[in-house]
Amino acid sequence: MIWVQNQLVGAREGQKLTLECYSEAFPKSINYWTRDQDKIVPQGGKYEPVLKDNAYKIHMKLTINSVSPADYGSYKCVSRNSLGDTDGSIKVYPISNSTSNDGNAKHKDLKLRGRKENSGDVTDYDESSANSNSNSSLLLVILVALCLCLHHHPQMRTLHPA
Repeated sequence: MIWVQNQLVGAREGQKLTLECYSEAFPKSINYWTRDQDKIVPQGGKYEPVLKDNAYKIHMKLTINSVSPADYGSYKCVSRNSLGDTDGSIKVYPISNSTSNDGNAKHKDLKLRGRKENSGDVTDYDESSANSNSNSSLLLVILVALCLCLHHHPQMRTLHPA
């Protein structure tokens, strides 16, 4: 399972940018980043992929040291194991370098990223969404395990409807 908190990220040319992705997999997964036509993003130089591994949970980060026009576009974080693979997409779009005082452009950019401005501070609209996804996933796993147990329980197989 993969989830991406920010699927649309704005960046200015020359800016250092970090993309993030979270993965949960069992058995242990192989994790990597791709771009155009699913080519793996190379490590070193401009790109710094980092994996923080905590048992079956993985926190994937891809840092782009200095964003250039060639870096805009879609990125995928991929998680693959013996049972299959899944990916999450992040689109990086350009933010103009103009220094205009257009508050509307700032508001539009924040809205695209799912955020709001609050007296100068920028905060997420819904910080509980990651917890909600995690709780939903746990509930689903428990439900599947319960169904499997009931299905394979010897007494449950011999019951017949009245």
